[in-house]
Amino acid sequence: MKKKLTQKISNWFLNHIKLSIALILTVLFLGAEWLAPPANDECDMAEVIDISTGSGTGTGTTMEATTTGAPPDCGHEVNNGDSGGVWYSFTGTGNTFYEITTQVPFTNFDTEISVFTGSCGNLTCEVGNDDEGICGQSPGTGSGSTVFVFPSVNTQYFVYVKGNNGDSGDFELQVNESFDCERVEACDATANDVCLLGSTPLSVNTNSPGMWTVVTGSGTISNPTDPTNAVYNSVANDVSFGLLEVQWTTKSPFIIDSPCRPVSTSVRFFVIEIIDPGNIIGGDTYCDFGNGVVPGELSANTPTGLNGDFDVDYRWESSTTGCNGPWTPINGATEQTYTPSPGLTQTTYYRRVAIAIGNGASCEKASNCVVVEVVKAATADAGPNQEVCTLGPVTLDASTNGTGSWSIVNNS
Repeated sequence: MKKKLTQKISNWFLNHIKLSIALILTVLFLGAEWLAPPANDECDMAEVIDISTGSGTGTGTTMEATTTGAPPDCGHEVNNGDSGGVWYSFTGTGNTFYEITTQVPFTNFDTEISVFTGSCGNLTCEVGNDDEGICGQSPGTGSGSTVFVFPSVNTQYFVYVKGNNGDSGDFELQVNESFDCERVEACDATANDVCLLGSTPLSVNTNSPGMWTVVTGSGTISNPTDPTNAVYNSVANDVSFGLLEVQWTTKSPFIIDSPCRPVSTSVRFFVIEIIDPGNIIGGDTYCDFGNGVVPGELSANTPTGLNGDFDVDYRWESSTTGCNGPWTPINGATEQTYTPSPGLTQTTYYRRVAIAIGNGASCEKASNCVVVEVVKAATADAGPNQEVCTLGPVTLDASTNGTGSWSIVNNS
């Protein structure tokens, strides 16, 4: 009887252990499913939105979305690496103007959206947006995002939806035909001053694709259809303009009798050139008698030919190998003139770099080169006095760091 009771107790514990293990595995499985990233977490798994009937909708979440395969930043104040996002795609019809938006009641967090063409791994930014109402003229407000595109026929578009600054949640993404042209915006175009033959990034706050063009100047623009990653490249004859201007213009929808017109915004900036950085006067040859030399002041005139009202800073540099450098900045030497420190023991070359400071640009040009030559003073030791026999030969042995000849000083 006792043996049977023990067996029953053992079976009861065994069955409960099996049940507990099964429950634990079920919880772990369900938890893994719940914590898994969304199915459209990466570009090549983008959820397709059908707009063949004029509009389409996708609902989704960025909860548990990752930054794996996050695209480059696209759009004003859009940072595509600070939180996970999900992907959608649609194919352009080529015959209308579309609004892409998360500004709907279902969306419960602060979104950002970016629209790209191309292919996964080789995407081209078309437009991006953080919050609707970017220029203060749109009636839209809140944390939803809205952009407008004019999708070319049979072109695939990729839409990346993410949260602003780490935010996440649920959303609805709508792709709708739209003629609400008043909500197409472009403002706050920016560019820094640019050094002649240099480059400066261009950025604009817009919710619609467009293109950068040069209004004044002769330079070229790299990535001209990218609203925030375009670059103006200065060329030699830009100096004849001084003040440059570039303009961003949104695309006009290719719709007959459309009320929509392009929206433009421009930015002006200076091309900076220092035509004459100034000429250094000074430099000489000095004898070093063992304690180094004390060079005189190196003076230089003020730079001339600046094509604009810019501040000018200075940086003195030295080299011990020649006027071709390499050059080393001299600590604290930032005035118009410079006096080398006393105790110089080595021939040293000097030049002054003039630096024109503009709005975000620092353009510099070097002066001529002068040399402070240090020559070691000659030393000689004739040796100790000697006593010799009359008419006998005398061997003289001197030590010196130079060349010379013996002479009789006193033969009495």
